[in-house]
Parts: sequence; C-alpha cells; structure tokens
Amino acid sequence: MPLHPRPRALPTAFVAVLALLLAAGNGTWATTGAGAQDRAGSAPRPAALAGRVIVTVAGQQDAGRAAARAEVRARRVYRFALNGFAATLTEKQAARLANDPEVVGIFPDRTVSVAAQTLPKGVDRVDADRHPGAAIDGVDRGVDADIAILDTGIAPAHADLNVVGGKACVTGDATTRDIHTHGTHVAGSAAARDNGIGVVGVAPGARLYAVKVLSDSGGGTISDVVCGLDWVTANAATIDVANLSLAGGGPDGACGQPTTDPFHQAVCNTVAAGVPVVVAAGNTPGAGRDIASSNIVPATYAEAITVSAFTDFNGRPGGGGAAICAASGAVDDVFAPYSNFGADVDIAAPGTCTYSTLPNGGYGYKSGTSMAAGYVSGAVALYRAQNPGASPDAVRAWLLGTAQPQRSGFGFTGDKDAFAEPVLSLGDGSFPSPTPTTTATATASASATSTATAIRTATTNTATATRTPTATRTPTATARRTATKTPTRTPTRTPTRTPTRSLTATPTRTPTANTTATATATATATAFVSTPPPTATVVTATATATATATTGTTAAPYRVAASGRSANSNSSLYLYDRKPATVWISNPATTPPTVAFAYLDLGSAKPIGAVRWLVGADGTADSFRVQVSNDRATWINLTANPLANGPTGTWHELRITTTARYVRFYVTNPNADPRIGGFAEVEIWP
Repeated sequence: MPLHPRPRALPTAFVAVLALLLAAGNGTWATTGAGAQDRAGSAPRPAALAGRVIVTVAGQQDAGRAAARAEVRARRVYRFALNGFAATLTEKQAARLANDPEVVGIFPDRTVSVAAQTLPKGVDRVDADRHPGAAIDGVDRGVDADIAILDTGIAPAHADLNVVGGKACVTGDATTRDIHTHGTHVAGSAAARDNGIGVVGVAPGARLYAVKVLSDSGGGTISDVVCGLDWVTANAATIDVANLSLAGGGPDGACGQPTTDPFHQAVCNTVAAGVPVVVAAGNTPGAGRDIASSNIVPATYAEAITVSAFTDFNGRPGGGGAAICAASGAVDDVFAPYSNFGADVDIAAPGTCTYSTLPNGGYGYKSGTSMAAGYVSGAVALYRAQNPGASPDAVRAWLLGTAQPQRSGFGFTGDKDAFAEPVLSLGDGSFPSPTPTTTATATASASATSTATAIRTATTNTATATRTPTATRTPTATARRTATKTPTRTPTRTPTRTPTRSLTATPTRTPTANTTATATATATATAFVSTPPPTATVVTATATATATATTGTTAAPYRVAASGRSANSNSSLYLYDRKPATVWISNPATTPPTVAFAYLDLGSAKPIGAVRWLVGADGTADSFRVQVSNDRATWINLTANPLANGPTGTWHELRITTTARYVRFYVTNPNADPRIGGFAEVEIWP
C-alpha cells in the first residue's frame, strides 16, 4: 500500500542501508539476437525463454495487458521501478511474448540469498556516538528518517526496533516476519533504539520498513527483489534509503538500456526517484573476489553505494583488539578476509563480529558485508534526517567527504587491491591535526588594493553582488564512477613558485610553523601563488584595513559536506574525491559554453584562510573566479581580477581572510574553448 509523505520535523539524523548475497543462478540473461526475427527491417526480438522469468515491457505500455495477450498469469506486475511482470512461462507463451512488439526482453529469474544496549564496537568505531544527530545517550528520541530493509523481513515486536510497515514480496508468504534472522540483524545495526537496553544502531530509533524479498531459508529470486524495489520507488516521497544486500553473478547493463538488465533498470529507477540504494560488496569466504571481474551484482552497479567490510574488535583504530566472536582469519583493523573488493567499492565499514538484534527478542553476533552496509545505511539516514530531500548524489558526496582515508590513522590495512576506499566516519566533521614536519624558510608578500567586487549596504553589513545562475545539483541517477578507476595518488610534480599576472609577490621574512597573517577585512584576497602540496609555507599580505587570521602547519583542510555544479558540467564530487585523475569540467557540447561552475559546501559557515586547487586539464580555465557565499544566492569574489590556471599537475593557493559556508569556482570562457573547468582537487583550509 503506498505511504503518505510525512511532514519532516526538525532534522536530527541519517539513514540506513543493507546487504545480501546473490547466489549465481543457472541460465543466461538472453535478450536479443537469439530469438525469432520480426518482419524484415525490424530489431531482433527477445529470446523465447520458458520457465520462471521476468518480462520487461516498452515505454508506457500496460504490462498486465501484455501478459493477458499471451494468456500468461503474471505472478507480479511492476509499475514503478520497472515496467514489466514476473511469471512462469510455457514454451508456447514464451514464443507469443517474444513476438509481441511491446515486449522488450525476457530474462531468467535468478535466485538470491542472504550474505551473510551495549554500544556495538562497529557503532563506536565509526564514531556514531559522537554524531549530534544520533544523540546516543540512553534516551529514546527516535531519528526522523525512514529505512527500507529489503531482506528476510524484520521481527515486528522486538523492543529495540521501530518497525512501522513493510511489504511482503516473497511468493507464498503474506507476512514480513523474519524467521531467518538476517534482516532483523541488519535492521538493528542501522537503527536499534537508544532506549537503555540491548544495543543501539547508527540512526537510533529510525522508522523501519520490513520489505521481505527473501524467504525464511534466506533464499529468493530477482523477481521478488524487484517487487521490493517497485514498492520503494512507489513510496519514494517517504523512504530515505533502501538496503539491498544482494550479490552474485549477472550482467551489468547500463541504465537507459532496458533490453540488457531488468535488475539494474530497477535500481536505476529507484535512485532516479530520489532514494539512495546501499548494497554490500558481497562475501566470498576466505578470499574475497574482485567485483568487476567476477560480475557481482548489484555491487558493480554505478548507481548503488557499495560497501566493503573490515574487522574491528575494540571500537578503536590502531589494531591490537582481541577477537570477540569466532571469526576465522579475522584480525583487528584489517580488511575482512571474506569481503569482496575492487574499483566498484565506494566505502568501508566494520563487518566482523557485529552485535545486533535477533528475532527472538535477543541479540547475537554476525559477520559479513551485510552488517557493514547496515552501518552505512544508518549514516545515510542520519544525513537525510538533517537534510530532507537530499539527492542520492548529495548523499554520496557527503559520505565520501566525511569518510576518513583508509591509509590514515583512522583506517585499516590489508586491502586486496589498489583502490583504497575510505572508512565510514561520523565524528565531529574536522580532520585530526597533523604534527608539523617542516619549517618554512621564506614567504611572499603582495599588496591587494581591492577587497571584493560586491558592494556592501549600510543596513545589513552583508555583501550584495550580481546574482549568478542557481547551481543545479548533480542528477540523482548520475553514475559515481567510470568503468575503470584510477588509484589515488599524490602528484609528484613540484611546480615553480611564480606570482600570477594580477598580483606581485616579493620575499619578506621567515615565519615560524604558526604565523599570523595580516589581511584586509572579510572576503579580501591576500595573495595568489603556485605551491606544492600543503607545507608550513604561509603567504602574508599588507592591505588597507587589517584583520588577523592565524594559519600554519597545524591546520588541515575542512571536510566537504556536500557539493553542487552547473547543469552543463560533470560531477562536482571529482573536486574532493582524492583522485587527481578525475577532473571537474564542462560536458562536451556543440557550441562553446559561456560559463560553468561548481561549489563545495562546508556544512556551516567556517573561517577560511586558504583555498587550494590542483590543475587537472591545462588551458580550460583561462578566466575564473573563486567566490564565497553563505546562502548560494549572493556570491563574493575573492580577488579583484579573474584568475587563470597553470599547467596540469600544479597546485595553486589563494590566501584569504573570510568566513563562509560555500566556496565556488566560477569559470567563464573568453577564448571560446570547447570545454572549461579542469580542476582535479580543491582544498579549503582554516
């Protein structure tokens, strides 16, 4: 039954996500080329596949009528995540459907199965107890978010779970009750109540929907999972996150190609409706498998948030924790021996010896990427509770922006490939302060005569400026990655320190590790120089008015909470994904673009002492502005004149004194270049 969208209360928290294991079934995903041909000149028809199948129907055609024309009794009809139906076909019925011009594809219905108040170690490890939205203090307030758990069901009467509804999608089972235990366990990791008993989840007390797509034995079919996605998509105005723990063999048909993969189409349409989908990387006991080369779905789907697992026994980084359950081969703060891996993984979370809810009203341990995905689901629930309506792309940007690097002190060791996905982190939103390792020996000084292009009014003490086009958030179904990922690396090229054409820099003095810079009032640029990656170097400037800002080697860049960009450009996530090979730039177009922009959101107004960027494409930013704002409506330029980028691979730095929430790179195109932008990484420093 469709749900009614609820009014949102004052935001308090994020959402939950789940993970299952899709067992590779028999049969092939035949769609075209193997079946009968239609009339001369027409496209190849689908294969006439008999047995248990999923049938997809074109466009806005009525799937139920297509089934009736072939005298087929549909077991399920899909209208939201997919246009089609599930049925068991005779050879005669299959032949009729294969020759029906409204039928797009006939696919085998594969089998699926599960992957496998004490503060749980994993909740502690990701710092959920430090997140203000979770407010873990033994008082049951309930996070204002809605999590759909597509699994074996959820125990409806468990005192630690806030189960408010659901959907029965398993053939022959009209209930959403969990007999198996997997779904209830994942639900607890995501959202167990903060009520002083049992355990507590990442998004305590969030509303849970038991979408039962797997049987009491832990098995199921793709048609049942699509039934669950269809229900979630129909209720996209209510559901904040969908948990799919499904992994196994199958094709990875691209979105927009309904003849290749109905499962992928359903995931794409759910995400396009605004619901983030979190999936497990999947489990392969003892070794793990590469997701892409093994064709593991849905983990390989670009639209899903894919979660790998590592082991944590004591709720702290650094290793050394003793095992708290029987976990073969598991070592504290090491990549889980069972977890699948690869370029398609987005984020890692604890998955071994996870303590959570069970259907009998009790609690117990389980291990798997399913458990890790449950933690990520809770994080998503927290974010959307505080940011109602945030797009799946914004959710992904926030998750990766707040995550800690795998190779940092917060991370783990033992990853099985070169793609070091970051670690889920819900702390206070600030980086730890590193110990200074170098001392600067020289600085540069420049005189800045203009404070900003905006004109301040006498009544508001805020800047007014020419309004620029409103940013368009990255579309909800935009893929997170290309087919081939490039390992994170640090540029080795050391750029030449040269002043820009608009400012003159001269040596002044030798600063200490922490130096006070004197600059003009808020939103005033002090200097623009080309530098290597962050060191103790500090640039000072003398200007007409004075304001004091302290900078130095003990600072570290802010985490980015979210981002956005102009509709004519690619993903703004590329600006802070820690991958110098990915570049934010305008999309190819038949006519040269006049402007493109991307902005980073710090989550709240913060003091800013420097903005740094890495050039990723030479000659694509002949004229650009670095701007700041607190409302994304009025933007203040940070330099009197436009800037221009240097060679690919060079870092540049703009020293300023201001306070703002948003930082934007606004690129114009005086030379009519075919594409503009070309920034690989951006850092915003205190």
